[in-house]
Amino acid sequence: MTSTNRSLLVLGVAAACATSVAAWLYTGPTSVGMVLAGALAGTVAGTSLLRLMHARNVATLGAAMGAVAEGQGFALFGHQLGHLTPVAGTMKDLAESLETAREAATTDRLTRVANRPTLLAQLFQEVERAARYGRPLTIAFIDLDHFKVVNDTYGHSVGDSVLRAVAEVFRTNTRDSDFIGRYGGEEFVLILPETSVDEATNVVEKLRHLILKLRVPSGSGDDLAVSISIGVAGGHGTLLRVDEMLRDADAAMYSAKSLGRNQTYVFAEIDDESARIPRSPISAAARARCRSGRPRAPGSRGGAHGHHRSNAPLWRQAVVPHRRHRRANGAAPGAA
Repeated sequence: MTSTNRSLLVLGVAAACATSVAAWLYTGPTSVGMVLAGALAGTVAGTSLLRLMHARNVATLGAAMGAVAEGQGFALFGHQLGHLTPVAGTMKDLAESLETAREAATTDRLTRVANRPTLLAQLFQEVERAARYGRPLTIAFIDLDHFKVVNDTYGHSVGDSVLRAVAEVFRTNTRDSDFIGRYGGEEFVLILPETSVDEATNVVEKLRHLILKLRVPSGSGDDLAVSISIGVAGGHGTLLRVDEMLRDADAAMYSAKSLGRNQTYVFAEIDDESARIPRSPISAAARARCRSGRPRAPGSRGGAHGHHRSNAPLWRQAVVPHRRHRRANGAAPGAA
């Protein structure tokens, strides 16, 4: 084997290792430089491979590449490749460190779903895409019922187990195109691209029933049952706004909690523009009242978001019920 071929072989093995690392990193945050580096390394490796194919040494090259990638030395045609081992090991360690840093920056450590900044960034991207192509987009605001009682009664470690179990149900029972993230505390947001409000309601109702079947060990001999309250909001194309979607889904979810829990509500406004009343803000006191389960004050009026005909809490009395919508099937008022 000529010195030229040996040099190309050494360069090809190193380039193949670089290509593997670039492909690994490509699954995370990408950069133009990384892609170009991977393409260049692949080109060099391919050139070396073609030269060696003429010498019928493809199998030997594959064995060399595998050994070096595992951090082992390898002799090929009398040429020792052991000096590439530190390079391969360093590149592998660097790739693992970058992957760990990326995961820490984008993933909620407890539930292993997206954290809030990543969730909001994804929602902005989906709203922009839906507006550009005129496509539907829906989100669901999900809150665990009586979660404070779980923490106070069984401790935060059991509460953490509940959060992890619920997040696992969401992660394993949604499409690859859907995106689930932890919004904060016991609240999650599910992004459903290419999905209408009615379709999304069917999806989250299935999730709600799966959560009802969930049992989490309490550590005291019995298992805990879990339920969730869900608010759904969505739209189509250029009518979508991130802040409005979050606000409307949040309001729908709080109405689902204040009107019985363990149910799904959809935000909707009446079609008659002349009958629409400007929205009123959601007060901190009203949120606390919803969480505590205390009944709302007498005289409240108007549906919070149109998925029920009953009166809504005072904090969302500005939007009247939509005549089309009813509370999602299977949710009895007063369910825990």
